[in-house]
Parts: sequence; structure tokens; C-alpha cells
Amino acid sequence: MVLTPALLQAVIEEVCGNLLRTGCRRILIVNGHAGSIGPVDAAARMLRRRHDVLIPAMHLWRAAGALHAELGGAPESFGHGGDPVWSVALHLRPDLCRPERARARQPVGPVLGLPVADFGTVRVAGVGLSVPMEVEEVAPGGVACADSRPGNAEHGARITARLVGAGAAMLSHLKAATP
Repeated sequence: MVLTPALLQAVIEEVCGNLLRTGCRRILIVNGHAGSIGPVDAAARMLRRRHDVLIPAMHLWRAAGALHAELGGAPESFGHGGDPVWSVALHLRPDLCRPERARARQPVGPVLGLPVADFGTVRVAGVGLSVPMEVEEVAPGGVACADSRPGNAEHGARITARLVGAGAAMLSHLKAATP
């Protein structure tokens, strides 16, 4: 089941609104899906307007993506179906992973006659432009723009440690800033 962006935003607003009404003043939204970034951010803005409260969000894979190269990740493994998600999964749930089935990046056909730069982006005159794409259009088997074979649990452990540390630090700041 997939929620529409508008419904997801409404669910977040309702859940957080109920938490606020019961006295909770420190909320951190942890989002694990890039497609949910817009609705999460829109909900946080609306909650600020309605309740005068700042509710930060940690968009896990955006944050992890920014850490990928810094923490030693291979450039060719970065992308949908690859790192950083793959290495984190190998670290946290190796029992659910099948590294023997990892494969090289599959060619992705053009969208609008233009090359796909990464999931949801085409390249035009050297500039990446966002284009709404369905996974099936550009990610055969869920993998787009990545060769997941270089991913490893050690890299996943480094990413996980940084994300957990950042989340804990944000909660400490919320505690210090909220009466």
C-alpha cells in the first residue's frame, strides 16, 4: 500500500498534533523514504504554523548519501538499490541480505529522450532536472545508477553510527531548547 503525498502529510500532522495536545513538546521525525521528504517537510511547516513548535526531520537516506563518500563508500555503489542503504542493511540485518545476488548497474533507458542522471533526474545541457519517474521505469529490479557489489557491513556501521549520533544530538538540542 502506498499513501499519496497529501495523505501522508495529513497523517504526520495528525499524529504530531495529537502528541502536542497531550503535552509532548520534543518530536523528531525519522524518515526512511526519499519520496516522503516533501510531505514530511510540508507537515513540519504546517505544525509550526499551527502550534508554534519546531519539529525537525532526519531524512535518513539523504543524510546517509551525504556521508557515503566521506566515510569511504565507493562511488559506483551509490544509488537506488545500492549504497548507502545496501551497506546499512548488511550491517543491521545481514540475515535479510543476499550479497551473492548483487549485480553490476544495469543500463537505464532515456526518459523524454534524455539520459537518466539518477533516480528522478535527467541531464539536460549538463544540468540535472527533476522528472517524476516510477521505480519500474528507471530501476530494473529496484536498482538504479548503482553497482551494489562494493557495499559492505563495515561501511554500513560507520554510516549508522553517524546517523544515530546526529539523531541523539538533535534530541539533546530539543531537550535543552524546550521547556
